[in-house]
Amino acid sequence: MAIYDYEQTGRDGEMEKSELSAACQELEQKAAALEDALRAAEEANQAKSRFLSNMSHDIRTPVNAIVGLTTIGLSHIDEKARVQDCLRKIQTASAHLMSLVNDVLDMSRIDSGRMVLSQEEFSLADLIHDIAVIVRPQAVQKGQDLRLDIRGIDQERLVGDPLRLRQILVNIINNAVKYTQEAGRITVSFRQDPVRTSPQGERTALLRFACQDNGMGMSPEFLERIFLPFERVHTSQVSRIEGTGLGMSIVKNLVDGMGGQITVESREGEGSCFRVELPLPVSAQRHSPLALPAGQTVLVAEILDDLAGQASDCLREEGLVPVRITSGLEAVTWLTEAQVEDRMPCALLLGQNLTDMQSLDVAAHVRQLAGPDFPIVLVSEEDWAQLEYRASRAGVSAFVPCPLFKSRLLATLSGLLDGGRGAAEARGDRAGLETASLPLLVGLILVVLLRYVSRFILRQRAQEFALYLLMGMERRHLAWMFFLEFFLLGCLCLAGGIVLGAGMGCCLLSRSPERGPLLPAIGSAAAETAGYFLAVQLVSLVSTAQLIRRLEIRELTAERASDRSWNLRPGRAW
Repeated sequence: MAIYDYEQTGRDGEMEKSELSAACQELEQKAAALEDALRAAEEANQAKSRFLSNMSHDIRTPVNAIVGLTTIGLSHIDEKARVQDCLRKIQTASAHLMSLVNDVLDMSRIDSGRMVLSQEEFSLADLIHDIAVIVRPQAVQKGQDLRLDIRGIDQERLVGDPLRLRQILVNIINNAVKYTQEAGRITVSFRQDPVRTSPQGERTALLRFACQDNGMGMSPEFLERIFLPFERVHTSQVSRIEGTGLGMSIVKNLVDGMGGQITVESREGEGSCFRVELPLPVSAQRHSPLALPAGQTVLVAEILDDLAGQASDCLREEGLVPVRITSGLEAVTWLTEAQVEDRMPCALLLGQNLTDMQSLDVAAHVRQLAGPDFPIVLVSEEDWAQLEYRASRAGVSAFVPCPLFKSRLLATLSGLLDGGRGAAEARGDRAGLETASLPLLVGLILVVLLRYVSRFILRQRAQEFALYLLMGMERRHLAWMFFLEFFLLGCLCLAGGIVLGAGMGCCLLSRSPERGPLLPAIGSAAAETAGYFLAVQLVSLVSTAQLIRRLEIRELTAERASDRSWNLRPGRAW
């Protein structure tokens, strides 16, 4: 019995020890968790303190600039140039201040869970073009080589939040521009995986974005906390660069909210590479296919292999045949031979870079050679607002901005080719109108002259007929003479009417969209015009006969009164 009690007591002691050990381990874990939470809270407080310190300095700088420039502008209000300079600087400072405030507000919304992502249809081509317009001037100012590489984008109409997507991409590219030295290199690429269809029928495309630079890079220690709020590298180089340390934290939260992922690779002193993958639904809207002349040749003038290859791939997919050249002289020579051999291409894609001359000079030569209808499309990274005047004078038909998208390129070509056919038809109509205007003008002049000549002749002949009548000539002779001359004049007027009617008929046919038979319209117009002039001559005949009748009555009255004959002297005027 005693042995049993001893064994039971030993087992109870072991159980108590194990329970105590488990409780101790649990307490240690909780203590470690509390220590980690305390450490994180202290780090967060320190980060917020650093943020407030940096933010106060960052906010004070543009505010002081705005106040000081406003004072300078007011004190020199009569100097227009100086006031305009102050206003431009105030605009820059206020834009920077607004960006700081927006970062703080965005982070506040994310922390409180009030960040809502919209779902709306947008164009990926328009989005990337807007991003290029925003970031390119900063890269140009620092002399950096910023390249945008777009490949395999089949679905451009997507559904998502374009404002937040633009914010993600602009923040990453802006960081690359800011933390890359002058004359550095930045490459931004966009790719798209094939569309996947879910069991519910939803079509989704995975957008892949990468931004690689050869800037100052980041240390492995900082890479672990790069996505934490208010974190920045504390070096002498970075301290001179404006920033709040919120950009990458906002980007991380937005990417997570869109169901994507972001990764970063960097080596200090060598550069960094950010990669973002975002699944975006494809728009259900279908667009009608473009009408392009399959099998036709398109001349591509560009020395950059990437841009020329991308444009050629887009053309081949639509059944067109691209022919690449690299110089302006080669382009002019090729088009000259093609014009002689009657194998002109349907369009010319003119790149920004050629080996021997400027693109606009090539456009001017090609326009002079190929005529006003030949489509010349300028593909360039420059701002169209700055190029439009010179490009239009050089003969450029349309402009497609880089980065190059298939939809924009093909839509521009389709519009130019359809418009070229319409312009050719319009010029044919104008040529027909000009051709018809010559006989119309001749007919009008002839009819007017014949009208006045006939009236003058009829008046003179009427006086002579009255004279002959008074001299005793038989009336039937006078009638035959009168009708013979009337017939000749009527034939002349009829000829003029036919010419006039032909011109009118050609004009009507050239303007009519439904070109009917030529002869009926001309015959109808000529018959109406000739009938009009015959009616006018008939009226002249009646008036002349009445004049002869009045003269005859006057002569008989004079004979009865004087009972003597007329004695006409030569040269007497009637």
